[in-house]
Amino acid sequence: MKIFGTPLLLTATTLFMACQSPKNHQSKSQPGIMKQIQVSYTEDYCGGAFPSDRILKAEKKVKAYTDKELIVSKEGWPAEKMITYRTSSEGQFDMDLPPGSYQLFMPEKILATYREGSVMSREVCEKWKSTPNGILLIKDDTTMRLDVTIHRSCNRCIERAR
Repeated sequence: MKIFGTPLLLTATTLFMACQSPKNHQSKSQPGIMKQIQVSYTEDYCGGAFPSDRILKAEKKVKAYTDKELIVSKEGWPAEKMITYRTSSEGQFDMDLPPGSYQLFMPEKILATYREGSVMSREVCEKWKSTPNGILLIKDDTTMRLDVTIHRSCNRCIERAR
């Protein structure tokens, strides 16, 4: 009898869990409504030689941030709470975070480490690392698509060419 009762109990529990309201289930597992984020970027010239006007114009041009990782954080979040997304070939990703202001970081900022003996100071490196590449502001749950432009600045944790 115990052998028959255990599978029956498991089946009944499974059916009960499957029949719960999708609205209740969604609100527990998803903190917001799914949004499509379109990411573009600009970047500084970080080469050693003085750049031509053509190179400077190309660096300032807004480009889609395609097939790359982007780290999303909120001010005060510990590192383990940061979320990594990967953009598509069109520069998009989907996220379901609730309304709020989110900091966007390119992975190189999170992974950068100060090199002893560098011309740059440790303080300059830490300030660069803690400054987000961009801010994503989600005002409400009714907006389904957002555009954001981030900026890639030169790495301040390594020596720059002279």
